[in-house]
Parts: sequence; C-alpha cells; structure tokens
Amino acid sequence: MHTCATQLITQDHRHLGSRIISQHVRQMVESDPSTPIATIISFIQTSMRDNTTYKKAWLAKQQAIEDVYGNWEQSYNRLLCLLQAMQTYLSGFVYKLKTSPITNGEEVLENQ
Repeated sequence: MHTCATQLITQDHRHLGSRIISQHVRQMVESDPSTPIATIISFIQTSMRDNTTYKKAWLAKQQAIEDVYGNWEQSYNRLLCLLQAMQTYLSGFVYKLKTSPITNGEEVLENQ
C-alpha cells in the first residue's frame, strides 16, 4: 500500500514540462492571447503548486497559442487563400503580395 504525506508537486518539478503546462493554460490563452507570462506563472503556482521558470511559462504560452491558432508557417501558407477570398467577396478589395527571397548572408536559400 502506497501512502504519501502530500500530493503536491514539488517546487520546480522537473517532469512538469512546458507541454503539460500549455494544456493547463490553453483556455486562459485562448480567451486572451496577450495574457502576461507573470499571470501564467501565478496560475501555475496556485493551481499546480509549482514554482515554474519564466522560460518554461513562456514556452507553454507559445505552445498553447500554436495549439489554438496554428503555427507561423501554417498561418503564412493560408494567407494567399485568405487574400484571394477577400478579393472575390469584397467589392473593390485589391491586394499586392510582395515577397523577398530567403537568404543566408550572400547565398539565396529560397526564392518565392
């Protein structure tokens, strides 16, 4: 029989990663994506009894935002479709898409 004196997570629990934290703060971030990191840290301290680091809380918030809204690459890839739909359905809407090649110093890595 296993008996523990406490069910609390110890301070800065090493297994409490940013992915787990992101699942707990997802609803908070979904309702307000500008939620300050300090608010997330306070929430984790109160609800999970863990003194998490700023970095871990920041990573958790970024993961929660990505879970809710998708990542930067997904958003960028949907941009052209969105602009075309707006041009189709909004009378007088015109867009001009200007891209730049991706470079690494002098070397062109990808040209759009």
